[in-house]
Amino acid sequence: RKRARATNTHTPPYIPLRLRSPRPNTRRELAAALLCSSRRSIGMGRSPCCEKEHTNKGAWTKEEDQRLIAYIRVNGEGCWRSLPKAAGLLRCGKSCRLRWMNYLRPDLKRGNFTDDEDELIIRLHSLLGNK
Repeated sequence: RKRARATNTHTPPYIPLRLRSPRPNTRRELAAALLCSSRRSIGMGRSPCCEKEHTNKGAWTKEEDQRLIAYIRVNGEGCWRSLPKAAGLLRCGKSCRLRWMNYLRPDLKRGNFTDDEDELIIRLHSLLGNK
């Protein structure tokens, strides 16, 4: 008598891929093919947006900060991917977003916790513990 084969619940069932023609038929297939090929060639490391030759990768200058601040003041936060070109910056959108969110936002609070914040942290920690 044959034993029933145990199924592995952690791996999804095998689903064969459809064979496609070597040339993409639609714009979506063409975009997917280009995206996959560019990511494959880069491998691990920087994201594809930062691999372009025209992007700065070092520290931000005062002029770049001022351009980013001025652009966001006039146009607001929006599509970060198109912002660098519109603002005249040689950075990728991700870099602009991180610079704005972590360093340049006017409502960003810097410095030590206030006494009220310290008390709140201690009270919540005694109530909730380490989570």
